[in-house]
Amino acid sequence: MAEETNEMPEDYRPALSTGVYGGYQLNQSTSSEEKKEDKSISYGSWASPLTAESIAGSSISIKYLNLHKSTLYFVESRPTEKGRNVITTIDKKDDEKKSDDTNTINKKDITPQDLNTSSGVHEYGGNPYIILRDDRVLSCNWDDGKLYTIDKTGETFEVCTNEFNSGKGGKWLYADMAQNPKRPSQVYAVREQHIENDKPSEVVNSLVCIDIDTKEQCIVASGNTFYSYPRISPDGCLLAYITWNHPNMPWDNTMLCLARLNSVTGEITANDIIDSGSSIIQPKWSADGKDLYYIGDQRDYWEIWRYNIQSKQSRPIIENVQQVEFGWPCWNIGKQRFDLMDDDTIYAAVIDKGTSKLVKVGNIRDKTVDSKMEIIDFDATQISYIEEVFCDKDQKKVNFLAGGPLRATSIFEYDINNDKDKGIIPKILVGSCDTVDPKYISIPRSVEFKTSKNDIAYAYIYEPKNDDIEISKDSKDKPPLLVLSHGGPTAACNTVYNPSILFFTSRGWTVANVNYRGSTGYGTVYRQSLELNWGIYDKDDCFAVV
Repeated sequence: MAEETNEMPEDYRPALSTGVYGGYQLNQSTSSEEKKEDKSISYGSWASPLTAESIAGSSISIKYLNLHKSTLYFVESRPTEKGRNVITTIDKKDDEKKSDDTNTINKKDITPQDLNTSSGVHEYGGNPYIILRDDRVLSCNWDDGKLYTIDKTGETFEVCTNEFNSGKGGKWLYADMAQNPKRPSQVYAVREQHIENDKPSEVVNSLVCIDIDTKEQCIVASGNTFYSYPRISPDGCLLAYITWNHPNMPWDNTMLCLARLNSVTGEITANDIIDSGSSIIQPKWSADGKDLYYIGDQRDYWEIWRYNIQSKQSRPIIENVQQVEFGWPCWNIGKQRFDLMDDDTIYAAVIDKGTSKLVKVGNIRDKTVDSKMEIIDFDATQISYIEEVFCDKDQKKVNFLAGGPLRATSIFEYDINNDKDKGIIPKILVGSCDTVDPKYISIPRSVEFKTSKNDIAYAYIYEPKNDDIEISKDSKDKPPLLVLSHGGPTAACNTVYNPSILFFTSRGWTVANVNYRGSTGYGTVYRQSLELNWGIYDKDDCFAVV
């Protein structure tokens, strides 16, 4: 047995850029000529401009990006409005808004004041709205669970579905909707049925077809525990969707189904399982309807696959496994990790050992040429985690939701014809919040370390950072260490600007944010390694990082 020691291993000891482990001193002078007060300040007690109040109330969150006729839609969750969720738009065609200064971009709210665009489907929720072909928005409302059509001005709305009337206080919840391109009155959605004081076993999920003109709806798929991602082919004849059964979760084992639709009622006339036995998410049709693309982890990493309607065969779009993750656990259904720019090109977000990158994959249909994955490099302090990706085919631009250590979650726009965008920061259309002065921002470093069972685990280390504090070389004081363990457990921590972490690092703490065994972003084997070891391996990894 190795000799016990109170010293932290050098590899994991918090390292300052100066290389000095000592107390810090506040610089209280008001000019360069004034003498600085020689006052020793212990780690963990530094003065910081980040307060609990400012962290809790100042930042909105941005989620559920969508693109319709070169207009960007997204949902803002606003703490100042008691967490109300609001559909917001940016019209990219307006020349007055083509500025690199995000403060000059005019946002327009679509959700009326008395609605809250959010869904409780699957408890974690899902995409709560779609844009209809006539530019109206179909929105879920959190308070009553109903669907509403909203005019683009946000001034008018009307109920478009009836409540479930069971005699037991029942209601329906909706999420993850898709409009039939050939029969615009038909909208397919995930529907969750509740009765008052129901037990989890009494909740019923199904796929429904809703006529938004007549307010009538019919069940098109039922019998399984969960459903997600109803997606209709361009000709309106086929419906692809994902389904799975308890105790499986969507990152364990799901089924990709392909159904033929009745041309009048929209009901299913034939139904086939075209892939199963792995975690399959996000089906997406090609523009001509000849191919169905989706994400699956059949080869131990989430990859993009192509199912050909004529041959009824599936194959990965990249022949060799890239050992990066194109997918993400579907805690919230309806998000989009990749999109097609044209018939032969996909842009996608991938995760490489916890860090996200935007990639381009070409030649996805040409069987005579191997498809290649091209990484599009951006400034990693601005973009280190990408959540959703949409291609503006008319403007030849990629819009994506992302952030980094120096940038809160924002909507970016990458011009695929402008090579100057590579390696820098693409245009920022809108951000979720302002960041503090960089002198208070700790840039994390990624570490991998040995843990129990001779395995490897991962973490991000945030060192103390506050440029108002000066180093005292004669102190032997060391920073306190805060170890964070994310939820999930199949989620993962990332390095997007996080004021809750900076609250501590700006006060002289070191923070270790751990992606323990079971986290996403490191392959299927790593993600599944926590199964039946909950509360053991995750705890071991948090101890090991110390």
